[in-house]
Amino acid sequence: NEAAFVRRAVGFASHAPLLYTGLSAEENLRFYTRLYDLSDSDHLIQNILELVGLSGKRHDQVRTFSRGMQQRLALGRAILHHPKILLLDEPFNGLDLDACERFAGFIKRTTAEGMTVLLASHQLSGIELLADRFDILIDGHITRSCSKNEIKSYGLEEIYRENLKTVKAQSSRRLI
Repeated sequence: NEAAFVRRAVGFASHAPLLYTGLSAEENLRFYTRLYDLSDSDHLIQNILELVGLSGKRHDQVRTFSRGMQQRLALGRAILHHPKILLLDEPFNGLDLDACERFAGFIKRTTAEGMTVLLASHQLSGIELLADRFDILIDGHITRSCSKNEIKSYGLEEIYRENLKTVKAQSSRRLI
């Protein structure tokens, strides 16, 4: 059915980990291997736990994990089924520098292999190294789209600040 096809094609991780805290890291991932009907689940789970740096915590209940560990497991869950599209909402929240670098490297590799990643973040520094295109969202509306070349020339933070000033100026004119 069409809904199942879409679920298999899309991975999702947000600022809220959306994990079963009473289960272990391995049990969480095993649940999703069954949901996606993935074969060779033991090998797959081991690879994901290694990728996110949680191999040594595979049997620990998620409720005992730090915020960053939960986020790493949630990111692992999102990529478990090798989706064609990965939707990420504030994926770096709670991650330490090592985990951020590890996941950024994963994004670079998988996008080079053809995965599409849509990433929403308030943390602008470092994001410009990951994307080919940037959409600036203000008050729920895309107010500007930028290419990687525009970002290289001006910097993402500078483009965002200028765009925010323009949007605020337009809004204040409407109030007068």
